Amino acid sequence: MDASAKFKEKMQSANPKNPTDSQRHDMLYKSLVKAGRAEDYQNIINLLSPLPDIIRYASSGEFKNVKVGIIGGGLSGMAAAFELRKLGFDITVFEPTTTHMGGRIYTYYFNDNKTLYGELGAMRFPVSHETVWHYIDLFKLDTEPLLQSDPETFFYIRGIRVKNDSEGKNIFHKIYPQFELTVQEMNTPWPALLGKVNSYYLSTMPPDIRKQFLMILPAYDHRYQSIENLSSRQALQQYGLSNEAVNLISSIMPNFGALIYHSYESSLCTDYTLDFSNLYQICGGMVKLPLAFYNSLTSTRPKEYPDIPQSDIGNVNWRGGQLVTGIYKSGNDGKIILSYKILQNNKNDFEKFDYVICAVPIPVLKSMAIQPSFAGKKSQVIREVYYENAQKTLFLCKERFWEKQGIRGGSSFTDGVIEVVSYPQDYNRSIIKGKGNALHDKRGVLLASYNIGEDAYALGNISPFIQREIIKREIEKVHGLTEGYLDNIVIDSKTIDWVREPWFFGAFQMFLPGQKKDFLYSTFKPEYDNRVFFAGEHTSVKNAWMQGALQSGMAAANDVAYYSMIHKYQR
Repeated sequence: MDASAKFKEKMQSANPKNPTDSQRHDMLYKSLVKAGRAEDYQNIINLLSPLPDIIRYASSGEFKNVKVGIIGGGLSGMAAAFELRKLGFDITVFEPTTTHMGGRIYTYYFNDNKTLYGELGAMRFPVSHETVWHYIDLFKLDTEPLLQSDPETFFYIRGIRVKNDSEGKNIFHKIYPQFELTVQEMNTPWPALLGKVNSYYLSTMPPDIRKQFLMILPAYDHRYQSIENLSSRQALQQYGLSNEAVNLISSIMPNFGALIYHSYESSLCTDYTLDFSNLYQICGGMVKLPLAFYNSLTSTRPKEYPDIPQSDIGNVNWRGGQLVTGIYKSGNDGKIILSYKILQNNKNDFEKFDYVICAVPIPVLKSMAIQPSFAGKKSQVIREVYYENAQKTLFLCKERFWEKQGIRGGSSFTDGVIEVVSYPQDYNRSIIKGKGNALHDKRGVLLASYNIGEDAYALGNISPFIQREIIKREIEKVHGLTEGYLDNIVIDSKTIDWVREPWFFGAFQMFLPGQKKDFLYSTFKPEYDNRVFFAGEHTSVKNAWMQGALQSGMAAANDVAYYSMIHKYQR
């Protein structure tokens, strides 16, 4: 069977496009059965579902002329604004970034008709992330399954290149001998090395304790805390893996290896909800989700509220290019004053609000004037919680050299500085029909480098020209191409280094061992007598995922509604 036939067979057996809720739930349940944890199904569905509708807290239109300022126009800020409109709030969104829409969603298009693109930010979501699917279905966005693995892709570890066969035999026979493994480790297929560790730790907790992965609590069960206190490296070694086995796993799974000194809880939470099983993407680019939010928020007659009278829907004032520089508690009436800078003319101004939602990464708060200071624990969170870096580079190639090697999707992995290379799966969509023949569009967009942690800093600190040269040479090694082969293939590129991106200061929040139990509950708690609220993936149990951003935005909006009712009857 040739490569094209293999690809067609894969696509025919793949998950359906635009799955229904029942289809998604069936996929999740079957995957949990395969993992031996069918009993986790209902807890995962319940705890990742959208929060109760804000209409349960008050009547539609009840808070007309009540002003809410939202700092940050990423997914969490958008979700909060979308929900608050149902109750009639007067909403102002401050968003300094004007280069793209959606915070850390960043679809980059190389051509005007938007057929050649790649993702510099969020690029996938699993069937288990209920809140993401809630909004995707609400906005009627098309989705397609992500081809997660292709046996024609590569592992390039310690100078050895092998194909990514599904059973890991190539790694077993050719990569294993490069590491000084124990006899038992040498006889364990590589997917099972980490899989057995995760299964062991999950099995130490009954289902009612495991669900604490998806809960924000002031205190956690001691069995859960014992895992949360471990780094990933400590967890692997405590299980009994040798240092060489840990190095092997870190090399084969470089993104995991980059976070190996962070809390093991984050990695295990990902496995608990099977975040890398049954992955999907939005057709045409992930940016279509924030664009759908934006179009709805800026519409005077949004169609997404069919059961609410148009006169009850709140107004949204989108302030693009405006940077909030300070948060102040008014001494007279307890309201909140935001100072901000209009970036276009460098003009400073301020405005008073009844409530404020901070929907920006924690490091952004470090650069703001906050008077009076937030509570001690919140201030400690702002000082100590760590944001990890990520670097991505897209290559626009004049021909799809990877398809000549039979690759139609999935990713290649290396222990080099680029870590992960991901391939577009738009093979079937790139057909140009004419005169009865099907001619393949040779151009394609390659995610040439996706790395996090130290490798991201290493590439990010290099000049763009040299950075591009390093990435090309690394890709040539991964694919077994002659040096210089890509010089005439790569015709354009786009790079992002999230730690250097203005007003982001990192790609995602990542707890160190012990920090979740110490800080997460305090991270989302309101300040200034329940007038300032917090949203974003860093306030959620799903760091680095759209699920965390969207669910936290809903939570912040519900909290505003709840305390608005209390304050209303206190007057």
